[in-house]
Amino acid sequence: MDKYSDNFCFIELISTHAEASKHGFALIDESGSYTYQELDSLSNGVAAKLIGQGIGAGDIVPILMTRSKAFVAAFIGVMKSGAAFVPLDINYPEERIKSIEESVEARIFIDDEWMKDVAPSDEFINNSKPDDIAFIIFTSGSTGTPKGVVHTHKSAVAMAKAAIASCSLNPETNYSTILGCNFIGGLHDYISYLYLGASLFIAPDRIRKDADALSTWMCNNNIEAMHCNPSFGKILLENYNLPIKYIEMGSEKLFPISKTSAKIAYQYGCSEFAPPAIINTNIHLNESAPIGKPVDGQSFLPK
Repeated sequence: MDKYSDNFCFIELISTHAEASKHGFALIDESGSYTYQELDSLSNGVAAKLIGQGIGAGDIVPILMTRSKAFVAAFIGVMKSGAAFVPLDINYPEERIKSIEESVEARIFIDDEWMKDVAPSDEFINNSKPDDIAFIIFTSGSTGTPKGVVHTHKSAVAMAKAAIASCSLNPETNYSTILGCNFIGGLHDYISYLYLGASLFIAPDRIRKDADALSTWMCNNNIEAMHCNPSFGKILLENYNLPIKYIEMGSEKLFPISKTSAKIAYQYGCSEFAPPAIINTNIHLNESAPIGKPVDGQSFLPK
């Protein structure tokens, strides 16, 4: 399998990594870790349970779970079953959760309780095809009713490929995720870094917005790469001595950074495209950064 081809699904790589590195760490959170083999086996179990409950192609499965390694196993399992998932924030109001469930005509949803009796399985399952829907991200609704943005398995692969090609990502790097799992930035972290075969550290919810606590956690775990908004990234880079070598930022204006040796990638457009539509990796200290240029395979022409 050519992992740089578009004709496969992201979930196939999890099994490939499990075979190549049975004991390599995929995910680390407060409660422990999963190797790639454990992640593959548990997500097979999720898929098998869903299929046993009549879930498959054409179904949309909301996931309402804490940010954790189990959440990742859940969404990979949904994709393996042939269904698509919608990540929900556990802090959403009940009305918003109900509205989303109704809009996708959900027949089942996954939460931490549902996951408790999932039995890991070594029988690999993949009922998805590249052009099938992989996940749906709902907008914030700040300008009206929240709307679902549909992403296919092919676009998930494109998201990972764009990050790797544009930013020279390395599987030996310790990656982190501090973002919410209910929007494209958070899913980008899980999908891109697992696609790469790297180890991904999931920052605990209680510290992910606390610069002091987060910087300590990053140093203790030798976190070398992260993804955040520019205003928070500026605070971290300029005020703490971090092991960061690479940082992705986007979604708001990037103000000049006065202190860092990290490589910076500044990007826009993930919500609609899955891969960033525009990216700038030529960022210099103490300079305002232009928004960048279209990534390979994207063009923006006047009508």
